Amino acid sequence: MTDRYFSTASVDVRDRISFWRELICKTFGELDCTSINNLDFFGEMNLRSAGQVCLVHLATDPYHLVRTRELVAGSVQDAFFLKQQLEGQTIVEQDGRRAILEPGDFALYDSRRPFRLQMRDRSSQIVVRIPRNSLQYRLPHPEAVTAIRVRADHGIGSLASTFLKESFGACASLPEATNNSISDSILGLTTAALCGFLPRHYGDHSTTRLAQLVRIKEFIEQNLRDPELSVESVARSQKISSRYLQSLFKIEGVSPSRWIWARRLERCREDLEDPKLMKTSITAISYGWGFNDSTHFSRAFKKRFGRSPRDFRSGLQNKMPAPCAPPSPDDREDITLSAL
Repeated sequence: MTDRYFSTASVDVRDRISFWRELICKTFGELDCTSINNLDFFGEMNLRSAGQVCLVHLATDPYHLVRTRELVAGSVQDAFFLKQQLEGQTIVEQDGRRAILEPGDFALYDSRRPFRLQMRDRSSQIVVRIPRNSLQYRLPHPEAVTAIRVRADHGIGSLASTFLKESFGACASLPEATNNSISDSILGLTTAALCGFLPRHYGDHSTTRLAQLVRIKEFIEQNLRDPELSVESVARSQKISSRYLQSLFKIEGVSPSRWIWARRLERCREDLEDPKLMKTSITAISYGWGFNDSTHFSRAFKKRFGRSPRDFRSGLQNKMPAPCAPPSPDDREDITLSAL
């Protein structure tokens, strides 16, 4: 469990806002950052990685963040962010929508498109950095639900809010083996809550079918390691026919079998990138995610990612640190404002 802490209290009062600006940009991508109190700005950040996601706890004085089209064009940051308000109030604006978050509420926003965040008073939040692929396979058309307030006192939003708030504190004391389970639960609950805000008909697809597809994808994700996972076994688990399952996946433009194949390849890629698994053989990783033929796996991996698994892993030797692990305050002079 990666756990890093930063505070403006560690630097000279004159340097605090510039230090915070650099830290924010390094963690979340290129942003314009302005503070109401430039003389003695307070901000602290605690980062914890858990499986596919990075959780960031922030406590700050009032400040505003803006990501313009120009900053989007010049940045390599490519993720969704889920912001949960703990104290104070935040306004999230994106795609012509405006969400005012009170304690417990959360909202989604996308780093690929312009957005504005306004922290109006001293406040604290949890921000979850979600890789694009990890969200899109669970939530069809996430761009339709950005900057929408998910209330903490209503329906599944209440359950998701409670779990998200508790998970940040709990994951620090849990073994690393639980990381993927924590991230899967966070993504499952929050996307289920967001799915309820999809338009009644998105294209020709009702929200009922979209919600059903989300549940099916969640089942697939939880059973990717099972080599017997198939279209038929997924259909049986959901008490639907294989033909109906095939029709649901037309929303994604792929067959369910190709979806399973693609998700297994993505999971293998994540494991090949994991420094803790560098001594685990490629064959063991592929078999661990349900493949049963190393030759076929190698060919499929190269077709999808452009390199063989071996070349992909060897090319990671000089890989930069993960986006949720910015440099230490002692190295702040070397921080650039380009996103990781």
